[in-house]
Amino acid sequence: MDDEGYILAEYRRHINFNDVTGEWFKAVLQRMTWLSGSLDSRQLADLEAAGGDSDDYPFIGVAMRTDSGLLLHYDRGYDRRVEVRRILAELGVRPYRAKEALAEAVL
Repeated sequence: MDDEGYILAEYRRHINFNDVTGEWFKAVLQRMTWLSGSLDSRQLADLEAAGGDSDDYPFIGVAMRTDSGLLLHYDRGYDRRVEVRRILAELGVRPYRAKEALAEAVL
């Protein structure tokens, strides 16, 4: 989770905290590690020039600060944006769709 609170706000927009999913998320939230999701100006400029999605940047920032560099996503655009994938590789970020991550046992 990012220190800046962007990712948590994103989850809050999509999770009903009054059902079992919300209860599960609250329990998991207490165990999460909090890292900065910020990117420096050069990283931002490179991703913008490559057609990156600014909504993804906090997730990228957190992923690059983890040991695994794993970034789970649902956006098939990562598969098509070769330049964005190159930049992510330079940052140590490994984007996977959840199904791919499970198949390759990276989770």
